[in-house]
Amino acid sequence: MSMKLFLAAAAIVASTGVASAATLFIDNFESYTPGTPGSLFPTWVATEGNVDVIGAPTFPWYPSQFIDMNGTGTAGTAARITTTIQGFTIGAKYTLAFDYGSNKNSNGSEKLIYKLFGNNGVQALVGHVMTEGLVETLRSELVVFTATDTVMKLLFRDTLSGEPFDDDNDQGGPILDNVRVESLAAVPLPAA
Repeated sequence: MSMKLFLAAAAIVASTGVASAATLFIDNFESYTPGTPGSLFPTWVATEGNVDVIGAPTFPWYPSQFIDMNGTGTAGTAARITTTIQGFTIGAKYTLAFDYGSNKNSNGSEKLIYKLFGNNGVQALVGHVMTEGLVETLRSELVVFTATDTVMKLLFRDTLSGEPFDDDNDQGGPILDNVRVESLAAVPLPAA
């Protein structure tokens, strides 16, 4: 866990009075074959566009493998990926954490949209993160949500999925790494 993510988690624990508990889902993309979007299956399904698994040594922009949400150098590749996560308790609180950045082939800002919704169709979470120009380190996002179903789908997409091409060039887009979903156990913090 990055220091920024750790501090964000600590802030949530302090504000909610609960401690983080069980991990329902974790993926750092290290087990996938680089450059092969099909290697994401069955954990992730690309429901639109293309993604690439990239990282060191071919793309040493960041310290590990990650998902480029606008894979392959052709028009119409901005992607949407989903995964299904089980084990939620309806009405219970959970956290979604992930790292994000910008593919360094990008010429500008990139927007990554995320959603969580139940198999019953009820949405639990929707949001987006944005990089402003190229950054040298990944940024971290941590959000709290309430489960709306026992089985939920997690979706990430390039803001331009469904568009004919990316906003700045056909090889640039947001990147995604270190996705994690955890429960927030209702365990009171010890007195300070």
